Amino acid sequence: MDLDLPSIRLLNTVSWLPIRFLDSLTTPLAKYEASLYGPFDAVLHHIFPLADRFMTKPQGLLRTLQQPDASESGRVSIDSMGAPVLPRIRQLRESTPKQPDFLVVKAGPFYGKDVPVVLVEIKRHDTILSEDHNQMSEYMFRIWEKLKAIGAGPLFFQNFRGYLVERQTTYEWRLPDMNAQGLPYNYTWNHLYFTKEEFTVKIKERADIYRAVAPTASSLGNFPGY
Repeated sequence: MDLDLPSIRLLNTVSWLPIRFLDSLTTPLAKYEASLYGPFDAVLHHIFPLADRFMTKPQGLLRTLQQPDASESGRVSIDSMGAPVLPRIRQLRESTPKQPDFLVVKAGPFYGKDVPVVLVEIKRHDTILSEDHNQMSEYMFRIWEKLKAIGAGPLFFQNFRGYLVERQTTYEWRLPDMNAQGLPYNYTWNHLYFTKEEFTVKIKERADIYRAVAPTASSLGNFPGY
């Protein structure tokens, strides 16, 4: 196994992690997606550390937004990003939960102040399937809705990334553009690189961008008291 890959050099401060990470991606013994959760969780915590106000949420729930004209407007829940969402009972009744495998946020000091920065979905098959494409589109639209609802600044719209990680290849997704009516269109995704060589390099770029963001309303959007 080549230990001079870019991904290895980023993780070499924890000697066992790079070997375990690459082995989990390539070994035929890891037949289930759950076999990758531990190594991916460790890598995300390493690259997005608590000291820089990052928090990794396994199976982070992206709840449906509560629309302004909803009939039950008096019953509104607030999620950890500060977005108004459907109450739990209506959520279960009307909408399938969206739960990516991992959601990394820039963590606020209080509930309702988290801002999403990276989403990761893991698959064990070798080629992208139509249901994978649809699933990622739904995740990205839900993130776009939430950033808009909480008044996040352009830095977050421009730099949020979603990663669909398959056995040999990772696909990077970006948030959709907006049309003149303020609605999303043109989801951008690219077949980019082999996971074992470049995934950690790409997410490290995201960490570097958000690490430098000062926790102020002017840099984050409408986030007083962040």
